[in-house]
Amino acid sequence: QFYRKQRPQMGDLPTKKPKSVLYKSDYSTSTSTTQLKDLMGAKVFNAPKPVPFLIDLSHIGSDEDAIVLDFFAGSAAMAHAVMQLNAENGGHRKFIMIQLPESCPETSEAHKAGFKTIAEIGKERIRRAGKKIKEDAGEKAKDLDIGFRVFKVDTSNMRDVYYASDKLKQGDLELFKDHIHPDRHPEDLLFQMMSGAVEVLNEAGCALVGGHTGEGSELALGFAVNGLLDESLVGVTRKGGMCPGDVLILTKPIGTGTLFAAHARLAAKGRWIDAALQSMVLSNRLGAQCLREFGATACTDLTGFGLLGHLVEMTKPSGVDAELVLSALPLLEGAEETVAAGIVSSLQPANVRLRRALRHQEQFASHPRYPLIFDPQTAGGLLASVPAHRVDACVAALQALGYTHTAIIGRILAQGEALEPVVLLP
Repeated sequence: QFYRKQRPQMGDLPTKKPKSVLYKSDYSTSTSTTQLKDLMGAKVFNAPKPVPFLIDLSHIGSDEDAIVLDFFAGSAAMAHAVMQLNAENGGHRKFIMIQLPESCPETSEAHKAGFKTIAEIGKERIRRAGKKIKEDAGEKAKDLDIGFRVFKVDTSNMRDVYYASDKLKQGDLELFKDHIHPDRHPEDLLFQMMSGAVEVLNEAGCALVGGHTGEGSELALGFAVNGLLDESLVGVTRKGGMCPGDVLILTKPIGTGTLFAAHARLAAKGRWIDAALQSMVLSNRLGAQCLREFGATACTDLTGFGLLGHLVEMTKPSGVDAELVLSALPLLEGAEETVAAGIVSSLQPANVRLRRALRHQEQFASHPRYPLIFDPQTAGGLLASVPAHRVDACVAALQALGYTHTAIIGRILAQGEALEPVVLLP
C-alpha cells in the first residue's frame, strides 16, 4: 500500500508545515563545498559540513572556554568554525578533531593536490583557515590562538614489562635495562612528562613559566616551586604551633620506602605497588585546605625523613612532647611484610639515627611496626595536630575528600623533663 504524509488537523484546517529553527541559506553543503574549494585551491573534499551551521551550533552549545570535540572530523570544518567563532566574540574555545587516516583515491582531486589521506586535508585546512581568519579580522584577532598539535593513537612510550614471576628467566633481565620503546624520540618523552606535569600544576593553581634543559645518562625531571605569602602569614600553617591536648592526624598510609625497595628486588606483589602509586598521586592540596578549616595548629608533609623525623621537627619549635601509637599507624598493604623480611630503603639507616628522640625506644625495637616510623616517604601524606574537640569532624571530612586512610595516631603532651620528645605506645 502507499501512504501519504498528512499534517495534523486543527479544526477544519491543516497546521502549517513545521520548519527548522536552525536553517539559513548558507547552511547548504553546496555552499560549503565552494568555500572549501576557494580555500584549498581545488575540490579536495565532497560535501563538507557548513561552517556557518557549525558556528551557530557551537554558539548555542558551548561557552567561551569550552572544548569542542568532533569524532568524525572529515575536512576539519568544526575546527574552522571554532576559530572563526573565537575571532568573532573573543572566546578561547579549543577543538579536538578525530579522523581516521582514510586514503584519498589516486584519481581524486585531493590526491592530485598532494593529499594522501583525509586527515592531511583536515590539517592543511586548519592551517589555511586560521591564517585567513587572522588576516580578515585584523587587529581584533591579534591574540587569536590558531595553533594546534597532531597526535596519532599509539602505544605508550614505555615498554610492556609486566610479567609473572614464574615466567621470568635470568636472561630476560637484560631486556628490562631500558624500559623505553626503541623508536621513541626525546621529544616524545619530554612531551609526555610535561603534559602530565602541567595537568597537575594547573590543578593546584600553579603556572609553569619556564625551564632549562640538561643532558645526562638517565631521564630526569624536576621543578622548583616558588610562591608569595602575605607578610602577616594569615592562613599559613607552620610546623611549630602544636599545643598540649592536640590530637595527631596522618592523612595517608606510610610504607613507600620499604615497598619500592622490595619492588626493585622483585619481592613486592603487584597489588602492593599499585596501591602505593594510587596513594602517592593523591594530592595533598584539598587535605591542607581541610586541615586549615578545622583549625590545625601545625602541619607538614611526610618526605624522606620519615614519620619520626617530621614529628620531631614539629615538636621542637612547638616546645611540646608527643605520644605516638604504633598500632594506630595507617600502613600501605605489604609494608609490614617487607620490613619483616628485612627489606628497607637505602635512606633508612640515616633516619634510624633519630631513635635517640624516642623515650625507652629499646622496649619497642622488636615491634613489627617500629621500623616503619623511620621509613622514608615519597609523596607522603600530611601530619597535623588538631584541637581535640574538632578532630573527629576533621577526620570524617578528610575521609570524605578521598583521604580514606586518615587516622588519629597520637596526641600532643606538655613538654616534660626527659630529653626525648616522643613517647611510643604499642
